[in-house]
Amino acid sequence: NVWCAAGKGTFGTDEIVGRIEATGLAGVVSHRRLIVPQLGAPGVAAHDVKKRSGFRVVYGPVRAADLRAFLEAGMRATPEMRRVRFGLWDRFAVIPVELVQGFRYAIVLAVCLFFLGGLSRSGYDWALAASDGLRAGLLVLVSYIGGAALAPMLLPWLPGRAFSAKGAAVGLPLAACVAALAVVPLESLGGKMELAGWFLLMPAIAAFFAMNFTGASTYASRSGVEKEMRFAVPAQLAVGLIGLGLWLAGRFV
Repeated sequence: NVWCAAGKGTFGTDEIVGRIEATGLAGVVSHRRLIVPQLGAPGVAAHDVKKRSGFRVVYGPVRAADLRAFLEAGMRATPEMRRVRFGLWDRFAVIPVELVQGFRYAIVLAVCLFFLGGLSRSGYDWALAASDGLRAGLLVLVSYIGGAALAPMLLPWLPGRAFSAKGAAVGLPLAACVAALAVVPLESLGGKMELAGWFLLMPAIAAFFAMNFTGASTYASRSGVEKEMRFAVPAQLAVGLIGLGLWLAGRFV
């Protein structure tokens, strides 16, 4: 979307001026006005566009659906046209994109844990891979869906401002459900260590995928996202590795 493109620099002053020149727009239209989506404003320096191309930038409404009314009103936007809405349906609409983008990472991790699930003190056992490994792979996918789908849907109601914190707030209850439903057998020390590992792994995985949603959200800023990532990614990696270590150690006790 244009807001994300403006934030990361692929929609902005240089791009607009370059397109004006490439299309020979000045020779096609008699006026010198360009309607730019309001959410493209962070990447556009209107005075530079005017200086370099001769076209004056007019910021249009947030949504393309309001463009006709905007034009009919003499390029005047109502307060409602300026309002950014990011309700449940808006968030739900971009969840499939997040799921597709993150799926390859989630499935690789799930497959790796499936094969590692066959490890034991007695050597490699395919029966264990089919039970413990399959369980681990499914829990990875549950964590992935929690971070990439549940977190965006519940975004306004989850605690914290950081998206990574919101994802962890989804992953932790999911781990609690694993414990409450006795998904992991706790008769042995290895089972207890495995469950402890999931209490670290599930929030870390969910936090990572929830953090990716910053690029589709109107809640975040580029500088805020960069600041969050400098702290959150190392924290997710550290917590995830400790959880993975507990899970692996549980295979051998």
